Amino acid sequence: MTATYIMDGTVQIAPRTLLPDSPPEFWDQHAYLLDSDGFLLIGAGGLLLRGPDWSLLVDTGLGPLDSAPSLDGLGAVTGGALLSSLARQGLTPSDLSAVAVTHLHADHVGWWVNGTDSAGRGPFTHLPVYIGAEGWEQGRSTADPALAAAIAALAPNVRPVTDGTVIAPGVSVLHTPGHTAEHTSYVVESAGERLIAFGDAFHCVAQFNHPEWADGMDHEAVSARASRELLLGRLTEPRTYGFGVHFSDVTFGRLVDTADGYSWQPAP
Repeated sequence: MTATYIMDGTVQIAPRTLLPDSPPEFWDQHAYLLDSDGFLLIGAGGLLLRGPDWSLLVDTGLGPLDSAPSLDGLGAVTGGALLSSLARQGLTPSDLSAVAVTHLHADHVGWWVNGTDSAGRGPFTHLPVYIGAEGWEQGRSTADPALAAAIAALAPNVRPVTDGTVIAPGVSVLHTPGHTAEHTSYVVESAGERLIAFGDAFHCVAQFNHPEWADGMDHEAVSARASRELLLGRLTEPRTYGFGVHFSDVTFGRLVDTADGYSWQPAP
C-alpha cells in the first residue's frame, strides 16, 4: 500500500487564533514554526491510499474558492489544486474506489460543492463516502449553514462507520471526537507498519507537547484533549507514522518521545 499527500491549497492563520491558550512568548521562542508573515501556514488537501486494486481518498480539501472564508486571524487562503494533484498521480476521481471524510468542516468537504459541473454534481458524487456515525446525524443537523450544500451533496452517498470498522484492506476507523462530534481518524496498516491519519485532532506540531491548549477550531474542548492524548500514545508506538493533513510540508512523520518532549520527525 502507498500513501501520498494530495494538496489542494494552503491557509495562513494567526497562531493565537488557532491556539488561544498559547502564550505570546512561546511563538517568540518558536518563530521557526511561522511563515515570513508571522502566520502558521496550514495545508488543505487529502490523503491518497492505494492498494493493488483499490484507491481511497481521505478528505477532499477546500475546492476552488470564490472568496476566502470569513474568520478573524486568517491571512491568504488558496484552494482548488486537488484534481491536478490527483492527476499527477495518474488518477481522476472516477478512478477512486471511495472517499473517507474525517469531519464536516469546509476545508475537508469543499469539493462536494465547489467545482461542480453544470448539472450541480461535484467530481466525487459517484463514490461511497465513509464518515463517523457518532456525529453524522448531529453534524448535518447542527452544522454551519454555510455547509448545508456540502452536507446535502454528501448525504446520498454516506456510509456511516463506527470505531474499528474496516473500510478498505488494512484501513480502519478510529473515533477521535472533540474537534467535531463525528471527527474520525483512520488507521492504515501495511507490511508491519502503521500510519494514523489524525485529521484535525492536531493542526500543528506545537500541539504535541501542549495537548492541554484549547484549539480555537474545536467544538468540545474536553473531548478534543482526550482524543489528542489518546493519539499521542498511539503515535509513539513502534513502526508507527502519522499523517497531519494540515502540517504543510511535513505531513508525514514519526512522533518520538524524547527527554525534551515530543519531537515530530518528518518522513518522506
